[in-house]
Amino acid sequence: MRRIDKSPEAPESLRGVPAPDSPDDIDPRVYAARDVKERLKADQMRKCAYCECRLNGDYGHTEHYRPKNGYTTAEGAPLRTPGYYWLAYDWNNLLLSCSTCNSSCKKNHFALADESARGIASRDTSRESPLLINPAEDDPARHIVFHDEIAVPRPSGGGEDPRGRYTIDTMRLNSRPDLVENRLRLLCRYRTMLQARRLAEELVRRGLEPVRGRGLLEAAEAAIREMESPSGEYSAMLRQGHPESRRKDG
Repeated sequence: MRRIDKSPEAPESLRGVPAPDSPDDIDPRVYAARDVKERLKADQMRKCAYCECRLNGDYGHTEHYRPKNGYTTAEGAPLRTPGYYWLAYDWNNLLLSCSTCNSSCKKNHFALADESARGIASRDTSRESPLLINPAEDDPARHIVFHDEIAVPRPSGGGEDPRGRYTIDTMRLNSRPDLVENRLRLLCRYRTMLQARRLAEELVRRGLEPVRGRGLLEAAEAAIREMESPSGEYSAMLRQGHPESRRKDG
C-alpha cells in the first residue's frame, strides 16, 4: 500500500450532485460513472488502493472508504445500519480497488479506535479515528513495513501499530496466496536486478568489459527504476522493505 496523491477537484459527474438523504436515495450510477473511475485510476496509477495489484482495462470497483450502507466492527460481527450514506458521492470518500479487496476483504468493515466517536447520527466524522488506513489521507509507510514479501505492522509503544495490524488483517494482505506469491515473484526479480547492478558496477570500476558492463548497468538501472516507481506493481514492498532501493534515487 502506497500513499495516493489524489486530485483535489472532483470529477464532473460528482459536482453539484446533492448528497443522499438516506441509503435508499443512493444512485450507483453517480459514484461509478466512467469519469470517476478514470480519475481514480489515474490518481492511483492504475493500481488497487489497498493491495497495489494492477487494474487493467475497465477492471476495478469504486470503493467507499467509509461504507455507505452499513458497517461492521469485527469479522463475524453483525452489520450495523445505516452507514455513511451521505458520503456516497463524496470525492474524498472514494477509492478504486480490485474486486477481492472490495468484495471479499473490506466489505463493510470499518472499526474505530473509539466507537463512541462514531459520527453517523450527527453526520460528523471529525472526531472519528478509523483503524483502516486511508492511502489518500494517511501515509501507509508510517504504519506498515515489509519483511521480504510479508507485510507487518510497525512497532508502536512497545507493541505493534494498531492501524497497521487492522489494515493487514482486514485486507488479508498476507493470507491471499496469489497476492503473496505475486509479491514474492517481484521481489525475486528485484533482487536479481540489484545483483546485476552490483556486478555491472564492478565490471565498470575494474575496467573489465567496460562496454558490456555499462550496457548491463543501464539495463539493470532501468528495470530497478521501473519496479520502484510509484506506478510499479507492489512497489511499496520494495521501497519500504529494501534500504538499498533508495541508493540510486535522484
